[in-house]
Amino acid sequence: DDLEQAFFYLEQIISGGQPQHLVDDAWYLRGELLLDDKRPAEAKQAFERVLNLNRYYFKEKIAEQARKRIEEIEFSGRQSL
Repeated sequence: DDLEQAFFYLEQIISGGQPQHLVDDAWYLRGELLLDDKRPAEAKQAFERVLNLNRYYFKEKIAEQARKRIEEIEFSGRQSL
């Protein structure tokens, strides 16, 4: 299906590390897909990878988007307790 195909192509970028300037974008998109697939714990890990990668490759906009998503996931997790 389309979701699995998207994961496949993102994984190609992530595992190959190429093109290098798109790896954090691939992790971010992976997080978005995981959220859409109702997998918030895995999505949070993907967004955390974006932040980790951005220690080396400074792309503040995507890092800020990832931080916001992590906060949303944590907030929604507290709401369901």
